[in-house]
Amino acid sequence: MLSNSRWIAFPAVLVWITLLSGRICCGQNESPQPAFPDFKIESQVFIDRDHTPVCINQTMFNAGLVIDLQFKNGANHPSEICIYDSRNRKFILLNIEKQIRLNVDQLQLLRIAEAMKQELRNSETTQALVFENFEEDFQQKGNVVSVSNGVVSYVSRGIRPSVDSILVPYYEFLDQYAMIAVTDPQRMPPFARLKLNQTIKKYGLVPASIELTVKSGNSNRANVEASSQHTISMSLTSQDLDRIKFAKKSWTQFRQVELPEYLNASVASRDTLSRKR
Repeated sequence: MLSNSRWIAFPAVLVWITLLSGRICCGQNESPQPAFPDFKIESQVFIDRDHTPVCINQTMFNAGLVIDLQFKNGANHPSEICIYDSRNRKFILLNIEKQIRLNVDQLQLLRIAEAMKQELRNSETTQALVFENFEEDFQQKGNVVSVSNGVVSYVSRGIRPSVDSILVPYYEFLDQYAMIAVTDPQRMPPFARLKLNQTIKKYGLVPASIELTVKSGNSNRANVEASSQHTISMSLTSQDLDRIKFAKKSWTQFRQVELPEYLNASVASRDTLSRKR
């Protein structure tokens, strides 16, 4: 999302890691959705080998919506909320500081992703970010899944959920959330992550941890390393429900903007956070 992550210089692209996030719906008359249990995943994102997370995300699955709140630098209030509306396959991004929202549907994401692929392929320094010849490996002991194209590598250690039915909404969100990265030039392109997601789904796992390594290809520049830890809770607390209400209220009240204005506001918010650190 335009949150849930950390930006690190890598050639012409900035590397972004994130695992989860969500969106909201307007309550139109639609076909009933299958009933899935409410649950929550809390994610902590780390850069290099730092033991302090750069952000914490709380991703709540509730009544066909996924609401992802990102907390940065130990803040008690989210800097951004990402809502995924599974009925309409669209995202609503909420910048809390600027009180603006961005709506993005699946077709828009696919169009932007195709343009991004072409641009990355045209540069020698970024071609590896769209290489599709990934090798994958699975180690049953520890449920370890890995994918690598020689430059970009992911390693995931997973668990098998106690309630299998959460896999349906979780896997849909996993891919959709990876795709939202194409809306922000400062995020890691999603193509390698989508390959990891495909392999995770093959083995019926939910990640407990994920490690990302991007080789710099330059002896004078360190590799990029990032990791995340994830914890599942099979219920929502009263605080979680209050946060969902806040997200829905913000969605209806915040001013809608187009992508360029939202990105500019996000950059300004990041700069503000950086000065406070």
